[in-house]
Amino acid sequence: MSLSSNKACVFSMRNHRIWRYAQKRKRFSTSKLTQLLGVQLAGLRPYLNALRAAGYFEVEGAGNMAGEYTWRLVRNTGPAAPMLWKGRTELYDPNGSGFVAFSQQRLWNALRISGCLSYYDAMARAEVSQTLCLTYFAALKRTGLAQRCQEAYDAPVFWQLVNDIGPYCPVLIKGRLFDQVRDTFLEETR
Repeated sequence: MSLSSNKACVFSMRNHRIWRYAQKRKRFSTSKLTQLLGVQLAGLRPYLNALRAAGYFEVEGAGNMAGEYTWRLVRNTGPAAPMLWKGRTELYDPNGSGFVAFSQQRLWNALRISGCLSYYDAMARAEVSQTLCLTYFAALKRTGLAQRCQEAYDAPVFWQLVNDIGPYCPVLIKGRLFDQVRDTFLEETR
């Protein structure tokens, strides 16, 4: 049985068109995408947000109240569009990557496994942008989950977990960390 015929896997021509358009343009606006596909923004949001969460897309700038954003492709793995997988918190990338954990989960895993690592190493291991890495680490620091270690002048900053809350990463939502297991936002300690 092929993967695309499995009922748990969601392949759609619309998602394929989004992916191919992103590969061709590298940067695109939400309004251009809705015009191209002839659909409302609400129909695109779940897939775009999943691609962003998995580290394939980044949003440039703050956007506006109407949901207008400029998106940028930062992780191009091949011609086939990554697919949503029902009941999982991952995408399936048919280009050989298989299941792809969301970018924050990959950063969390890198910190849990390594003990102390630079944000350059974290970016490489998790395959995420510098902006996402630094934003996520700063949020972990504010909530007391991580701290800097091995600071030296003219050297990269190293980070380590000081409070490992388990295998499921805290998720950054509008600048605050949400603990998925305890179902609550984490309080800032500073």
